[in-house]
Amino acid sequence: FTKVWKQFGTSDASPAASSLAVAPLSSTVAVAFGGLGSDNSPTTDCVYFDAKSGWTKADPAGARPPRSAGHSALYDNDSFQMLVSFGVALGPRLLDDEWTLDLNTLVWICNVGSSRECKAEQTLRGVAPPPTRARPSKRAFAASHRVGVYTFAFGGLVYQPKTCSSTLTKQLLVGSSEMWAMNMASHTWSRVDDVIFQSGMPQIRPAARAFSQMASLPSIDVFLNPLMILGGANMSCILDDPPCKVPQPMNDVWISDGTSMPTSMTDKMCALDGLDDIVSITLPDWCKQVKFMNTMWLDMWIQPQSLGNIKTILLDAYNGLTPVLRWYLEGEEGKLYAVLALSPGKAQVQVKKWGPLPPNSIAFWHHFCFTVRFARFYSASSTDPRVSIAQAFLFIDGNAIKESSSNFLGIDIKNRLSLSSGLSNVYVGGPHPSVSAPGYNLLKGTVDNVRLWWPSCPHNTDPSKCNPFA
Repeated sequence: FTKVWKQFGTSDASPAASSLAVAPLSSTVAVAFGGLGSDNSPTTDCVYFDAKSGWTKADPAGARPPRSAGHSALYDNDSFQMLVSFGVALGPRLLDDEWTLDLNTLVWICNVGSSRECKAEQTLRGVAPPPTRARPSKRAFAASHRVGVYTFAFGGLVYQPKTCSSTLTKQLLVGSSEMWAMNMASHTWSRVDDVIFQSGMPQIRPAARAFSQMASLPSIDVFLNPLMILGGANMSCILDDPPCKVPQPMNDVWISDGTSMPTSMTDKMCALDGLDDIVSITLPDWCKQVKFMNTMWLDMWIQPQSLGNIKTILLDAYNGLTPVLRWYLEGEEGKLYAVLALSPGKAQVQVKKWGPLPPNSIAFWHHFCFTVRFARFYSASSTDPRVSIAQAFLFIDGNAIKESSSNFLGIDIKNRLSLSSGLSNVYVGGPHPSVSAPGYNLLKGTVDNVRLWWPSCPHNTDPSKCNPFA
């Protein structure tokens, strides 16, 4: 640290606002929305900041969120979208809206909310409001932060009624002690309660507050994904008689864990960080011979946490250092697909593409089962056959997933889907450690009960000669 401040030049596009929400897109680029303008009224301004070029005012087309401040803005790198939630509008009027800004098209979409602007946007698109689900109530100035596929929100200003007389009730803005987590893939919320709360014992948790800050930290002590809540304002004195005029500042620090509570302390799973974690499975020597290629199933329980328009390796099958088969996930236009490729790399051939997969495929546990069946071709020049992929299927939770198109039926399987070698290794979550896979990401998520089923062939005199179609 140089401990020296430097003022960046301003321009007409510079936001003259406070309480605006800023979402960093990279180390040098950020996007900001809303806030209180120079007249202390909420705005709908959307601006970009680039360390090289300064501020640029964006003008999203069509509908947009209500003028607001005190909302949260989070950037989703995988889908290149900014998610804006909650806030306070003119009135003051608390909001429960959840809007998404596509940073490619600069178009706002309201996912859910009760504001007039949200309902008008949904009507314009011709979509019905989503079914009622558990989610936070209207609020503003809540602390929010993203860890992995979850966005956490704590506290904030919420409505609380106060009885003034037998016939008069007034809605006051007070602090909240609720903590919620939103799955960024499915946009579903769940209330976060600690283990002590669930056991019925007295809770040890931060007091109700608003205007606090939340950040993630490296792993410390017993916390795998530490979340730090810092400071804020105690709003409970608003309920006193007489009420306070100024919220009371707080300087306490709390740490919680952003990791889901285990369902079992004995049944372990494997957590992959998406950076360098790979599971290697060494196959028996007979699997290396092509004449033993017949039928193969690969199944596992998986909870992927990668979403967006990226390719994520699930399983990679090799013969030595040569990639032979690759099963991977791929995002397209907000939908998720699974793909099987032969000879991954420059000569890669897409065997089959399944999907779109169920909407809750990300961040939820599912059972994936891939099956492959090989046909064999003989020639006068060799006693060993040459095999080709004749069938490939995907089952999720026991349900067959349809091919996204009919391309497989048009492939010359004898010439384009043939293999001249067997397999020596299968890698879970990424490629062989010594082989690069440009254009692909390693799996970020958790896996359990990984199994490979490959029936051994009968003796050499068996008339089927290990042919799965015999």
